[in-house]
Amino acid sequence: MEADQRLSVLAATSGLDSDDEVSLDASFFLNEKYGEPDYDLTGQLVWPGAELLAEYLLQRRSQMKGLSVIELGAGLGLTGLLCARLCEHVVITDYNDTILKVMQMNVDHQVSTGALPVSSAEVQKLDWSVDEHLDSILEKHPQGFDLVMGADIYILSSFSSR
Repeated sequence: MEADQRLSVLAATSGLDSDDEVSLDASFFLNEKYGEPDYDLTGQLVWPGAELLAEYLLQRRSQMKGLSVIELGAGLGLTGLLCARLCEHVVITDYNDTILKVMQMNVDHQVSTGALPVSSAEVQKLDWSVDEHLDSILEKHPQGFDLVMGADIYILSSFSSR
């Protein structure tokens, strides 16, 4: 099943209004040649955990209203974009610059179609080993977050040796 069809199924089974659907058409993915055969595509896939988290959030949509959320390792930002529809504000994070570009394009697309208010979602770089990234997010959000979420996130063995 294609990503846009999966989301439609989620919407149909979870009571999501058609006005609240998150677009997963071709604009959701960056059409770019990466040039390296070993390029890490991890963040460019909608993983099963993201679908499960999206379904979980939809089932609890009334509890999400008014929350401030940060999503760790968001990849394409599916759950972050959905959260931006359900919550007050979401910070969607990842460490990969190419993935951040994709996320920003997805947020911009949702805002340009009127699907998201301009201030409901922001994209931030977050490499957990870089204090400046953490400091930047904490400076912008000194009140913290009501919910920290992530799906299919893991630490590479090379990361743990830093």
